Amino acid sequence: MKYLSGLDGKKAFIVTDRNLRSLGFSDMVIKHLKEAGIEAKVFDEIEGEPTKEMVEKGAKILCEYGADWIVAVGGGSAMDAAKVMWIFYERPDLGWKDLLRPGLKLGLRKKAKFITIPTTSGTGADVTWGIVIVDAEQKRKIAFASSEVIADTVILEPALAQKMPPQVTADTGLDALTHAIEAYVATWKNDFSDGLAVHAIKLIFKFLPRAHSNPNDMEAREKMHNAATISGLSFGNSQAGLVHSLGHSLGAMFKIPHGRCMGLFLPYVIEYNSRMEKTAALYGEMAKNVDVGKDTGDLVKAVRSLESGMKSPMAIKDILSEKVLMENLGALVERARGDPCTATNPISPSNEDLRNLFMCAYEGKGVNF
Repeated sequence: MKYLSGLDGKKAFIVTDRNLRSLGFSDMVIKHLKEAGIEAKVFDEIEGEPTKEMVEKGAKILCEYGADWIVAVGGGSAMDAAKVMWIFYERPDLGWKDLLRPGLKLGLRKKAKFITIPTTSGTGADVTWGIVIVDAEQKRKIAFASSEVIADTVILEPALAQKMPPQVTADTGLDALTHAIEAYVATWKNDFSDGLAVHAIKLIFKFLPRAHSNPNDMEAREKMHNAATISGLSFGNSQAGLVHSLGHSLGAMFKIPHGRCMGLFLPYVIEYNSRMEKTAALYGEMAKNVDVGKDTGDLVKAVRSLESGMKSPMAIKDILSEKVLMENLGALVERARGDPCTATNPISPSNEDLRNLFMCAYEGKGVNF
């Protein structure tokens, strides 16, 4: 946290997760800000994935308080929430619908700058320009992006991730793995995202099992913390794909953690995308580059082995009943279809494809349609 000592300004607004309150992370940040001559106010009401209501409440307090720095401390939820609070603070004239306008110029940094301090190792939100907020009333996720919300300063301290329980370590780690694998085959892929993706995948396959089984393995914690941000830089430069579309849809409707949804859908989407010869070749290239085999099948086996070792759910039936899924399948398909990540998937799926993917993922069977 020594990097906070060189900040200019008088006031900071800290956005953090409610479940971090007892760990004292905010107190630590406040201490370092105070040493830099900056007073701080904490908004620690982010609980679960951020909703419009949480963001609006925080933005109102921020606007009343005023700040030279917005500091997000926590997982992707705190960081995404802070990004929108910052937007509404700088641009009180904007509403939710405005944020969905393509090419919207925000004109940020007239009032404040942005710092991210991740305490989980997976979301990549500390370095990305995407934002996902839950519309609780509609049971759907709102996804939008702006290059202007990329943090001015990112502080990576692996010791902050040491308190993550095994389930959260697994969920966030699989989120990071998904980011890198999707980045490598997305339609906006490029030389820069490719190199970052390969290294992140290597680190995750090697160090995620260790971080999961032994929270005090600080080498594993450091490598996973780095891998999450490297993966974020990768997909932030190439975008994600259908794993995110399906996961956003299922997660928002049934309040399933984002990373858990990513891990669940990842093997099925790899199998689906590999029907395209070019993409299958990329998966094979990836498998070789990260030393897990030589083709799509080997990559899928490696992903499933990693998930199985951490006891992550590998089928929707492990989470939901068939009755509940079928009652909501139409809405799930419609929301996955409209998700922005569908546009950068290497294959543009039909509604029937999406329906079949949900059913394969429910039953836990290979994609053979």
